[in-house]
Amino acid sequence: MAFYLLCIAIIAALWWAALWLVLPIEWLQGALPSFIAVHVVPPFLPVVVWWTGKRVWAWRKEKAKERAEKKEAAEKEAAQEAAKAAHREALERRRAHVEFRAIWAEFGNTPKWADKEKEPCLFRDLPPEVLQGTGLEAALTFSLQLVFSAAFAKAKAAVWLPVRLASNHPELLEITAQAWHRAVAENKIEHSPEQPDYSLLPGEGAIQDRVIALFENDPNLPAVILVGMDSPLADSKPSQVFNTKPDHAVAALLLSRPGLIAPNEAQITASQRREANDPMETYWEREQAYSVGTSPQWGKVPIPLQPIFLQNFPPIAVLHRASAVRNPATKPSALTQQITKATQEALISAGLRELPFEEQKTEQAKPKESEFLDLGWIVHTANREYLGPLISALRDVGCELDPIAEASNVLMEHGDVGEARSMLMLAESLIRAAQLQKPVLVAEFNEDISIGIALPPDPKKPPVAEMPTSQFQKAA
Repeated sequence: MAFYLLCIAIIAALWWAALWLVLPIEWLQGALPSFIAVHVVPPFLPVVVWWTGKRVWAWRKEKAKERAEKKEAAEKEAAQEAAKAAHREALERRRAHVEFRAIWAEFGNTPKWADKEKEPCLFRDLPPEVLQGTGLEAALTFSLQLVFSAAFAKAKAAVWLPVRLASNHPELLEITAQAWHRAVAENKIEHSPEQPDYSLLPGEGAIQDRVIALFENDPNLPAVILVGMDSPLADSKPSQVFNTKPDHAVAALLLSRPGLIAPNEAQITASQRREANDPMETYWEREQAYSVGTSPQWGKVPIPLQPIFLQNFPPIAVLHRASAVRNPATKPSALTQQITKATQEALISAGLRELPFEEQKTEQAKPKESEFLDLGWIVHTANREYLGPLISALRDVGCELDPIAEASNVLMEHGDVGEARSMLMLAESLIRAAQLQKPVLVAEFNEDISIGIALPPDPKKPPVAEMPTSQFQKAA
């Protein structure tokens, strides 16, 4: 204020000096109001204009600042929303899963988890003395034919599904083709592909990840029969060491994409609703009803077989992505941290833990009581070297399950089943998840470590209905 008064005083003095000494005397003539206005208004006018201009400039600057702040906030919010959308999309991809619908298996010794009167799957118990010395090809062809026959007898749609072999040995593909053709002939299936769609399961790493990638890469793939088989028992001599004894295993898992639905009734013609063996239906009507064509989500599966497939094979369990530990540490403390991290990642992939929006670099604190992990069972291959770190890792993620008393050690219970071991572990974890209606952890310890989670279809729903006792179990 003092600055403005000083400016007014200086301007007034200069103006008055000019008014009385420089300007003509006529400027001073006139009425009193005019005389006062001539002396007062000019000194104040420049200061008022300057002050007003300064205020307008400050106001415009403030408005520009507000607009910049709003723009920055809007851009920040948009970037945050985009980051959240990308986070949700990445989490959704990470939580991709497949549905487990059935298993047909034959083992040298039926596992403990298949001893109940009713199972959601079919098993056949073949005594070891029958298999020993028969040779790999003979043993696997015989067992796989029985497995395929059981699958095709349950639903003819299984004939149209691709078969993927979880193995690194292409020579086993010929065994698969032979067993498939024999099973089709045994079931007298008239409408079937001339040749099976069979190949090795592509990709590397955990089987669950490779199967999920299979469905992601083929949007028309409804389901797949995943086969794992090996028979060290067929080419070996008796062993006296229990936990390393050779054994035999052939298992076929029926896995499908989630949300598989049958066509609407309006999309099914009258001839397609009839059975193919209807004696009143003409040959060309049957051929038209079972003509092969591609359809969204169902691929080459004929339309009449789709509802029966869903009716006979409801989802039993859900299989999620696995988490791997590359180059496991030798020190127990470091190995425990690796297994803990892999288990946490597997829980996030299965939706049992939330993934923070901003990943924290600091080590996660031990779970609180509200974060207790209620696992139903553990399937693993941990030896003495890995058992201690596994127990510590489970406690770190809030699980108090005992990996000895409340778990299955596949190596100890089933011996050496060769390349079928991973499939055996997946089968056991999925079936136990369906039986217990709780999450089941599967941990395979090789050169690398793989941690995965199997879940029931929906924990909030009642347990799935048990399937009838299998014909294999009755025969056994």
